[in-house]
Amino acid sequence: MDTVKVSKFIDCDSQKAIELSMNPEILAEEMPGVKSVKILKKKEKKGFIMQTVAWDGVLEAGPIKKDLSWVEEDSWDVKKRKCQFTQIEGSFKVYNGIWTFEDVENGCESSISLEYDAGVPLVGPLIDKLIKKVVIENLEALLSALEKVAKDS
Repeated sequence: MDTVKVSKFIDCDSQKAIELSMNPEILAEEMPGVKSVKILKKKEKKGFIMQTVAWDGVLEAGPIKKDLSWVEEDSWDVKKRKCQFTQIEGSFKVYNGIWTFEDVENGCESSISLEYDAGVPLVGPLIDKLIKKVVIENLEALLSALEKVAKDS
Protein backbone atom coordinates (compact mmCIF):
# COMPACT_ATOMS: atom_id res chain seq x y z
CA MET A 1 0.00 0.00 0.00
CA ASP A 2 1.21 3.50 -0.81
CA THR A 3 0.00 7.08 -0.52
CA VAL A 4 0.58 9.86 -3.04
CA LYS A 5 -0.42 13.51 -3.17
CA VAL A 6 -0.50 15.87 -6.13
CA SER A 7 -1.54 19.52 -6.35
CA LYS A 8 -2.14 22.01 -9.13
CA PHE A 9 -3.17 25.64 -9.51
CA ILE A 10 -6.49 25.93 -11.37
CA ASP A 11 -7.41 29.24 -12.99
CA CYS A 12 -10.91 29.54 -11.49
CA ASP A 13 -12.44 29.82 -8.04
CA SER A 14 -12.88 26.71 -5.90
CA GLN A 15 -16.67 26.65 -6.37
CA LYS A 16 -16.36 26.39 -10.15
CA ALA A 17 -13.54 23.82 -9.83
CA ILE A 18 -15.74 21.64 -7.60
CA GLU A 19 -18.70 21.90 -9.98
CA LEU A 20 -16.50 20.86 -12.90
CA SER A 21 -14.89 18.05 -10.90
CA MET A 22 -18.29 16.59 -10.05
CA ASN A 23 -18.56 15.75 -13.77
CA PRO A 24 -15.84 13.10 -14.13
CA GLU A 25 -17.15 12.04 -17.54
CA ILE A 26 -16.03 15.39 -18.96
CA LEU A 27 -12.65 15.25 -17.22
CA ALA A 28 -12.02 11.68 -18.41
CA GLU A 29 -12.10 12.83 -22.04
CA GLU A 30 -8.77 14.56 -21.36
CA MET A 31 -7.15 11.63 -19.53
CA PRO A 32 -5.02 8.99 -21.25
CA GLY A 33 -5.38 5.60 -19.64
CA VAL A 34 -9.08 6.08 -18.87
CA LYS A 35 -11.34 4.05 -21.12
CA SER A 36 -14.66 5.17 -19.64
CA VAL A 37 -16.31 6.86 -16.68
CA LYS A 38 -19.98 6.81 -15.81
CA ILE A 39 -21.94 8.33 -12.95
CA LEU A 40 -24.22 5.53 -11.75
CA LYS A 41 -26.03 7.40 -8.97
CA LYS A 42 -26.16 10.94 -7.68
CA LYS A 43 -28.14 12.21 -4.70
CA GLU A 44 -28.04 14.86 -2.03
CA LYS A 45 -27.85 13.63 1.55
CA LYS A 46 -27.52 15.81 4.65
CA GLY A 47 -25.75 18.64 2.81
CA PHE A 48 -23.44 16.30 0.90
CA ILE A 49 -23.65 15.31 -2.73
CA MET A 50 -23.11 11.58 -3.02
CA GLN A 51 -22.03 10.08 -6.33
CA THR A 52 -21.37 6.51 -7.30
CA VAL A 53 -18.97 6.50 -10.24
CA ALA A 54 -17.73 3.57 -12.38
CA TRP A 55 -14.23 3.89 -13.85
CA ASP A 56 -12.50 1.70 -16.45
CA GLY A 57 -8.87 2.21 -17.27
CA VAL A 58 -5.52 0.59 -17.81
CA LEU A 59 -2.40 0.60 -15.67
CA GLU A 60 0.78 0.39 -17.72
CA ALA A 61 3.98 0.31 -15.66
CA GLY A 62 7.02 -1.14 -17.39
CA PRO A 63 6.28 -4.78 -18.15
CA ILE A 64 2.92 -4.66 -16.37
CA LYS A 65 -0.27 -3.91 -18.24
CA LYS A 66 -3.38 -4.40 -16.18
CA ASP A 67 -6.96 -3.43 -16.94
CA LEU A 68 -8.51 -1.75 -13.92
CA SER A 69 -12.19 -1.27 -13.19
CA TRP A 70 -13.64 0.10 -10.02
CA VAL A 71 -16.71 1.74 -8.61
CA GLU A 72 -16.13 4.52 -6.14
CA GLU A 73 -18.36 6.39 -3.77
CA ASP A 74 -17.69 10.14 -3.82
CA SER A 75 -18.89 12.28 -0.94
CA TRP A 76 -18.77 15.95 -1.97
CA ASP A 77 -18.83 18.53 0.84
CA VAL A 78 -19.20 21.69 -1.23
CA LYS A 79 -19.16 24.00 1.84
CA LYS A 80 -15.82 22.61 3.04
CA ARG A 81 -14.56 22.37 -0.57
CA LYS A 82 -13.58 18.70 -0.50
CA CYS A 83 -14.51 15.26 -1.75
CA GLN A 84 -13.79 12.03 0.08
CA PHE A 85 -13.76 9.00 -2.16
CA THR A 86 -13.39 5.27 -1.69
CA GLN A 87 -13.62 2.20 -3.89
CA ILE A 88 -16.70 0.14 -3.06
CA GLU A 89 -15.86 -2.61 -5.56
CA GLY A 90 -13.18 -3.25 -8.12
CA SER A 91 -9.62 -4.06 -9.07
CA PHE A 92 -7.77 -2.27 -6.30
CA LYS A 93 -7.09 -3.87 -2.94
CA VAL A 94 -7.14 -0.36 -1.47
CA TYR A 95 -8.32 2.86 -3.14
CA ASN A 96 -9.43 5.88 -1.12
CA GLY A 97 -8.56 9.49 -0.62
CA ILE A 98 -9.53 13.11 -0.48
CA TRP A 99 -9.71 15.84 -3.10
CA THR A 100 -9.56 19.42 -1.83
CA PHE A 101 -10.03 22.86 -3.36
CA GLU A 102 -8.57 25.94 -1.71
CA ASP A 103 -9.08 29.48 -2.96
CA VAL A 104 -5.78 31.25 -3.60
CA GLU A 105 -4.93 34.48 -5.41
CA ASN A 106 -6.37 34.42 -8.95
CA GLY A 107 -7.72 30.85 -8.70
CA CYS A 108 -7.63 27.78 -6.53
CA GLU A 109 -5.20 25.08 -5.46
CA SER A 110 -6.59 21.61 -6.09
CA SER A 111 -4.96 18.68 -4.26
CA ILE A 112 -5.60 14.95 -4.35
CA SER A 113 -4.27 12.58 -1.73
CA LEU A 114 -4.71 8.89 -2.61
CA GLU A 115 -4.00 5.74 -0.63
CA TYR A 116 -3.87 2.73 -2.95
CA ASP A 117 -2.79 -0.83 -3.52
CA ALA A 118 -3.09 -1.82 -7.17
CA GLY A 119 -3.33 -5.50 -6.27
CA VAL A 120 -0.41 -6.63 -8.43
CA PRO A 121 0.99 -9.80 -6.80
CA LEU A 122 4.68 -10.32 -6.10
CA VAL A 123 5.64 -6.74 -6.82
CA GLY A 124 9.26 -5.84 -6.21
CA PRO A 125 10.67 -2.40 -5.41
CA LEU A 126 11.30 -1.53 -9.07
CA ILE A 127 7.76 -2.36 -10.16
CA ASP A 128 6.41 -0.58 -7.05
CA LYS A 129 8.20 2.58 -8.22
CA LEU A 130 6.81 2.21 -11.75
CA ILE A 131 3.26 1.74 -10.47
CA LYS A 132 3.62 4.76 -8.17
CA LYS A 133 4.90 6.83 -11.10
CA VAL A 134 1.87 5.85 -13.21
CA VAL A 135 -0.55 6.58 -10.34
CA ILE A 136 0.99 10.05 -9.91
CA GLU A 137 0.85 10.65 -13.67
CA ASN A 138 -2.84 9.70 -13.72
CA LEU A 139 -3.66 12.04 -10.83
CA GLU A 140 -1.70 14.82 -12.56
CA ALA A 141 -3.67 14.07 -15.75
CA LEU A 142 -6.92 14.43 -13.79
CA LEU A 143 -5.85 17.83 -12.44
CA SER A 144 -4.62 18.90 -15.88
CA ALA A 145 -7.99 17.87 -17.32
CA LEU A 146 -9.69 20.03 -14.68
CA GLU A 147 -7.38 22.91 -15.59
CA LYS A 148 -8.21 22.55 -19.30
CA VAL A 149 -11.96 22.23 -18.76
CA ALA A 150 -11.93 25.26 -16.44
CA LYS A 151 -10.04 27.28 -19.04
CA ASP A 152 -12.43 26.23 -21.84
CA SER A 153 -15.63 26.94 -19.90
